[in-house]
Amino acid sequence: LDITFCSDILGEFSEMFNFQLQGSDDLLSCQIKGHVVGPTFNFDVDEIDFGVVSYSFMHKKTITLSNTSDIPMEYVLSVPQDGTFVKKEFEIQPSQGVLQAGD
Repeated sequence: LDITFCSDILGEFSEMFNFQLQGSDDLLSCQIKGHVVGPTFNFDVDEIDFGVVSYSFMHKKTITLSNTSDIPMEYVLSVPQDGTFVKKEFEIQPSQGVLQAGD
């Protein structure tokens, strides 16, 4: 039997599964338990300072996003305040992906 579990609720869980097999009066019980955890992550800097920048010239800074948890982490990064002008000012690449545990 394959038992798949996916939850969006953090914390401990415990479920008792009771199986009845055809032709038998006995119940087969199995407890399923675990702990759902969320990802923990950080950037390698607290602030990105572009300093003085030239008008209409591209300036680039590189930062690192680290997955400090024991589980894989999907991420989507955006700048919500961007796009108030005709042209977006910020571009993040890659803006989404998956970081494996410890990456």
